Amino acid sequence: MAYEKQNFKGGNILKAEQLNHMEEGIAKLETSVTSLGTTVTGLNTSVTNMDTRVTALEGAGSGSGYPLPRYFVHDHVDYSIALPDATYDSDNGQIYTNVIPYGMSLSDYGSGLSPTGMPVVMVVPDATRTSTGTMPTMISVSDVELSSNKKSVTFNLRVYWRYEDNSKPFVKPNTLGIRCVCLYMLS
Repeated sequence: MAYEKQNFKGGNILKAEQLNHMEEGIAKLETSVTSLGTTVTGLNTSVTNMDTRVTALEGAGSGSGYPLPRYFVHDHVDYSIALPDATYDSDNGQIYTNVIPYGMSLSDYGSGLSPTGMPVVMVVPDATRTSTGTMPTMISVSDVELSSNKKSVTFNLRVYWRYEDNSKPFVKPNTLGIRCVCLYMLS
C-alpha cells in the first residue's frame, strides 16, 4: 500500500498517531530497499556465473583447435498476416490453413561475417496482435531457405487449430500477429 502523506501545516500539533504513521512508512521503505538490494545481488551473481560459463566455452573452442561458431539471433514481429481459407480435418480434429509463403529480412550481423548453414526458424502466435477469433494451437514452418545474398530468409507457414468441441463456434481470425525468431551461424 502506498504511503499516505500527512500534509502538515504551520502551527499544527503533531500527535503520536501521526509520528507512528511516519515511522511505519520509514520502516516499510527500509524493508523494500533491503529486499531490492538482495535482488540486485542475486542478479549480479547470475551475470557473473553466465560470464564465467561463456569464458569457459570460448576457451574450450580455442583450446581444441576448433573455434566455436558464432550464432546470431534475429527477432521479427509481424502485426498482421492475412490468413487464407482453412480446411477442417475431421479425422484429426484440427483445422489448418493453406500454406502461407513468408519471408523476413535479416539484421546487420557485422562486417566480415555472413550467415552459413541452414537457419532455424521458430514462429509463435501473438495474441495481442491477432484479430478477434480462435487462437491457433500450432504454427508449422517448412522449406526454410537463406537467400543467395544472405540478407533474408524465406519459409512456408501453416496455421493449425485443435478443434474437438463442436458446441463452441470456431472463428478463424482474419489476421494473425506472429513473432518469428531466426537463429543462424556466422562465419
